[in-house]
Amino acid sequence: MLTVSGVCEKLQQLEDVNGDVYVVYDDPAYGLNRNMLAPFRGAHLTEDEKRLNKAMSKVRVSVEWGFGKICQYFSFLDFKKNLKVILQPVAKYYAVGTLMTNCHTSLFESLTSTFLR
Repeated sequence: MLTVSGVCEKLQQLEDVNGDVYVVYDDPAYGLNRNMLAPFRGAHLTEDEKRLNKAMSKVRVSVEWGFGKICQYFSFLDFKKNLKVILQPVAKYYAVGTLMTNCHTSLFESLTSTFLR
């Protein structure tokens, strides 16, 4: 699904005004490249690597809260047996659910937005 989405190719084309690249912090299962980073692994991590893993773990948890909030307000998006990827525009459904959840969060604060301040 990651390959089909074209996210990696799109990220490779983007740079900010300083020439820095955009990076997605992901799960180790996706592998590493110029635009995708994952937690440091291994038994002998430096203190800096441990601190970064801990800090990013907190942020990752808050991202998961966001996904949970989308499914809370639009429960049909979490009903995997009912969604048919080829037969329905599932990505559009999810995009609309995300947009509407973001609107709701803008109007009424959430635990996620409070946590990230």
